[in-house]
Amino acid sequence: MPIKNKVDRICAIEKQINDLKSEKTNLEADILKLSEKHLSDTKNKSVKYFGSDGCSVTVTNADNVKIIYPSILKDIFGKCYNDVITEEVSIKIKPYAKKLLSQLYKGEYLKSNVSDIVNQITDDEKVKAAIIKKCKGKNFEKDTENLMKLVLLDREAAESYAYFISEAYAYEEFKRLLSTKTDYDENKILKDVDTAIVVETSVKIDVCPGK
Repeated sequence: MPIKNKVDRICAIEKQINDLKSEKTNLEADILKLSEKHLSDTKNKSVKYFGSDGCSVTVTNADNVKIIYPSILKDIFGKCYNDVITEEVSIKIKPYAKKLLSQLYKGEYLKSNVSDIVNQITDDEKVKAAIIKKCKGKNFEKDTENLMKLVLLDREAAESYAYFISEAYAYEEFKRLLSTKTDYDENKILKDVDTAIVVETSVKIDVCPGK
């Protein structure tokens, strides 16, 4: 099957999935409204509705306890606190830091300044300023499109420079972070990155089903 036919087919499937999801959402809304009537003023937490050939839909009201004032729990449970409560520490890395750590871990950085890369692209100072303003190394596709528009590069050349800009920005950001430390060893920190994290690459397919 030619690639064009495969793209058409996967887009048709994606549209069917989206249509089915929309239909499912509407049907679920109708069932939820019905379940509210059947569960109101009762102690029942769930209700089951049957279709044909053994199919069914069960609606369950699940209580989710959210802790607003953790410190008061010690007053509530007293000596039993450690028996019924598990304390956990959760660490979340902000998106920009995730991207930087990933680039450092995978060696996707260039020990160069962004301006050095831009100087290789054009001699026009106004265009250079526009590139630095528009291309931030955060969105590869947008940087590629901007380079194609600003310097009239073909896609292959624009992608190549966008890649170098991204790597140069990563190293500049790394150096900015290091500047906050009074005494640091760049090589040691890079080794610490290799020890502290693991980057697993997953494949994602985005499908645009069209009209």
